[in-house]
Amino acid sequence: MTIEEAIKTAIDFEIKIRDTYREAVQQTEDPAGKKIFQTLAEDEQHHVDYLNHKLEEWRSSGKLSPVKLTSVVPPKVLIEKEAAKLRARMK
Repeated sequence: MTIEEAIKTAIDFEIKIRDTYREAVQQTEDPAGKKIFQTLAEDEQHHVDYLNHKLEEWRSSGKLSPVKLTSVVPPKVLIEKEAAKLRARMK
């Protein structure tokens, strides 16, 4: 598999995941669930955009520059902190 094929395969995979989350947004009635699935869909779209940029970079220069990929999903530490607050409220 070439680098271009690998990037295209990754793009296809990310699109499938993004579309699964988008479908979940439409099928979920719970507002919190919709928000979670929408956030995940946006994160996957960010991955698609990143990979498309890398594919264009590869095609134009034959090289890939390292770039840190960010996420719209909060850091694990923040999720754990908020989950602890929620558990405390539910007791």
